[in-house]
Amino acid sequence: MRSCAITAATRRGLDPTAVRSERCQTATMAAIKSEYTTILTGIRLLSDSRTKILFLTGVFIVCMCSLMLQIMETRLLSVIAWYYMAFFAISMAMFGMTAGSLIVYFRSQLFTRERLYEHLAWIAAALAISVVLSTASLVSSVVPSTVTSVVMVLLWLKLIVSILPPYVFVGMAVSLALTRSPWPVGQVYGVDLVGAASGCLLGLAVLSWMDGVSALIAVAALAALAAAGFRAAWRTSSPALPPLRLSNWFVIRHPLALLAVPLLAIAVLNTAIQPHGLVPTVVKDQLELQPPAAQQWNSFSRVRVALETIDTPYLWGPSAKLPPGSVGGRLPPLRCYEPRLRDPQSRPGGDHRGRRRP
Repeated sequence: MRSCAITAATRRGLDPTAVRSERCQTATMAAIKSEYTTILTGIRLLSDSRTKILFLTGVFIVCMCSLMLQIMETRLLSVIAWYYMAFFAISMAMFGMTAGSLIVYFRSQLFTRERLYEHLAWIAAALAISVVLSTASLVSSVVPSTVTSVVMVLLWLKLIVSILPPYVFVGMAVSLALTRSPWPVGQVYGVDLVGAASGCLLGLAVLSWMDGVSALIAVAALAALAAAGFRAAWRTSSPALPPLRLSNWFVIRHPLALLAVPLLAIAVLNTAIQPHGLVPTVVKDQLELQPPAAQQWNSFSRVRVALETIDTPYLWGPSAKLPPGSVGGRLPPLRCYEPRLRDPQSRPGGDHRGRRRP
């Protein structure tokens, strides 16, 4: 076969050596092209694997932040107002996440699949910033126990506006991750569930170490870490579209250095200087301007020890034999009551309610 080809080339006036060299070059180029294609395929698979890991890590952290935020806000609202405000916090979380999902659904032309990681990056950064602003608003809010005037309605509206924004961003992020992701939805949803379950456990652990305000700031730091992961996934995926104007904001371009690290430092510092750091100012309709003798948070309550004071004891049913006047002890400055000693219907030694001192 080879001799026939050389003979045919000789008959056509071609150099057999040149023909052999050309075939060798062609075979070499084909081998190089195949090897180059294999290398490119491996690089693409490695890049896709890294992008997937960064994306799923960001989803995990965002879902973890969502549950931690709910648990910590229920604790903070229980301190500021009453224990039943926990149901209010959960309701606002469901309302906010639903609103975020509807924004993605009705504005689908703005949230394209090609810009998934870019959108998730700025949404997670906005989540971190909104958690900080929400916490600052909560610790300075007055939560009325009843609604008896227009001012109280405005106070409730302020509370709703303070709690809602972080959950809107969480709803947007989760909705985009489930509907625009190139990865199987089962994997994304599984990471979502694992992140939420981890947030429940981590939230209880953090509240055993930090106070409620510092714990919320730590959640904001975690959200900023998720933003850094999404932004790294966006860069790894080699985006073909030009970046959005929002993505060029300086804070969003550097979420790790400008958000995550400073917020974590603030959370740790505020924990270290308690009870002289950031604390709720209005608790159950009363100002708490004076630091207590001691204060400790745990996963289900806040224990506060007031300074020693001299005041009339707060008694629901004082005895008729209780001497009038004030007594010393570690009692908080509550509303003063005195026994109704002049009540003709009271029996000596009986328990009855006192009346408010004018």
